[in-house]
Amino acid sequence: MSLSYTDLPSPDAYSPCIFSAISYVLNNFSSISSVKKIAEYTGCNYNTLRSQFRRETGVTLVKFLSRVRLERSCELLKDPTMQVKDIAWRVGYNNESHFTQSFRLAFGRQPTIYRSIILSRRLASVSVGCAE
Repeated sequence: MSLSYTDLPSPDAYSPCIFSAISYVLNNFSSISSVKKIAEYTGCNYNTLRSQFRRETGVTLVKFLSRVRLERSCELLKDPTMQVKDIAWRVGYNNESHFTQSFRLAFGRQPTIYRSIILSRRLASVSVGCAE
């Protein structure tokens, strides 16, 4: 099963601990400060959660959290009235340059360039990096 960064999977797709972690991240990504916070919420041991998450999903919990934030930022970047620094803060980044660097690493371009492309091609069905 492919892990979605935007949609909650079926409860039987993962173990209860991992399903709970995925659900928590998808619903609280902007306020999560650490993996320990996720472990506390799920009631799972921190080290067990980290290793089991990677084993069941194929990605680390930190990468999953980061990718969820970045995918959500793609939606917000479609709004030309929002500033990039506000989007970064809204999805859980405390630093605009860290957000920009993470976005560029994930999608191959800066958020401002993504925004320019997506707004200029709004009616076209051209993929520019984010899940569309």
